[in-house]
Amino acid sequence: MKVAIAGGGEVAYQIARELDESLDILVIEDDPDAVARFDRLDVQVVRGSPTSIETILGLEIEDGDQFIACGESDEKNIIACLAAKQACGVRTTCFLTEEDYYLSFAHGERSVLNIDRLISPPLLLAEEIARIVLVPRAIDVHTFLGGRIWLQEYRITANSKMAGRTIMGLRLPGGVLALAVVRQDELIVPSGETRIEAEDKVTFMGTQRALRELERGFFKDVVEKVRFVTIVGGGNVGLATARRLEEEGDLELKLIESDEARCEYLASELPGTLVLDAFR
Repeated sequence: MKVAIAGGGEVAYQIARELDESLDILVIEDDPDAVARFDRLDVQVVRGSPTSIETILGLEIEDGDQFIACGESDEKNIIACLAAKQACGVRTTCFLTEEDYYLSFAHGERSVLNIDRLISPPLLLAEEIARIVLVPRAIDVHTFLGGRIWLQEYRITANSKMAGRTIMGLRLPGGVLALAVVRQDELIVPSGETRIEAEDKVTFMGTQRALRELERGFFKDVVEKVRFVTIVGGGNVGLATARRLEEEGDLELKLIESDEARCEYLASELPGTLVLDAFR
């Protein structure tokens, strides 16, 4: 299978580096400075514009191959995906930094728009920041099923209420399941008789509400629930983070931005956030 990557920036480089070596990887870029970084990878660099039909046809990609547009311009990424789909019928992935573009495409008919997958790095980063803010005691947090199911990993300290007790003895809240225990790099699938020891990393699965009850019962002496959040910078990530945290409904949010016009826009978009001009 061929994978065509449109763009020569850091995102394109990381994608090319992580892909399986058995794949036939093509990188489309016309900037000689950007092209140079790919010399250390086993990829084929195609000089040209990813929005050009001639360039895309020259890739000799077809149905079953992948086309990933991850350049710095949202508009060029969209056009490149549409051109690749129309010309070659490949499966397309489009990176978008502007939230308006992402939401417009995400809520549209993708079969008509001819873009198979949308990825918004600012929204992904905002979600990751929100998880860190909302679960400060956890060392790792993941969500599934649109945020309905959470996985949270905790490192158990010597003075933790969990240390020295069995899973059964913990009497976990309803809706919480102990999914895995990592002890000195050994993965243990726990049963009710598994005893948790200090320095174990334990992963729990459940709803956000159930896992908050778990924190109140076992980690309240370590950290209280976050009530106040200040975001410095109102760019795409700052805006997306504030929007995500507004969904919680019980946080006091402040966002500090240095551009006056941007402050006015942010204030109109974030009814639950106090927007402050940094120079006032």
